[in-house]
Amino acid sequence: KLPGRVWFVKALEMYQQQQQSRGIGGGFADRLDESAFYAMAQSLAAALMECSLAEDWRSARALLDASFVFYTMPSNQFTSDRKTYLYNYLKDQGIWQSQRFWTAAFADALEAEQRSRWG
Repeated sequence: KLPGRVWFVKALEMYQQQQQSRGIGGGFADRLDESAFYAMAQSLAAALMECSLAEDWRSARALLDASFVFYTMPSNQFTSDRKTYLYNYLKDQGIWQSQRFWTAAFADALEAEQRSRWG
């Protein structure tokens, strides 16, 4: 039985793969309306808290990636042409201050790069 945070990450990854297979954007339907954006921000915050408690760095890294992809366009007249990314609402999460997270994320990125170069 997988924890909720892992299912959430898997759902995001499956959605990304579907979007890529359709040739849409960078893999995600990036723009969310404001209500979906705030619901996604709350969901990511809860999943990040779970990741931190379980020291699940892989899932946290996937959520970090998603936080730089999904955005909304605020509906007020002064910022209507500016994107607001999920990261703006998640940047103060405790996991981002964890040296263990960043060490694991860096190691994971290196491993992925090696796999892409040498199979």
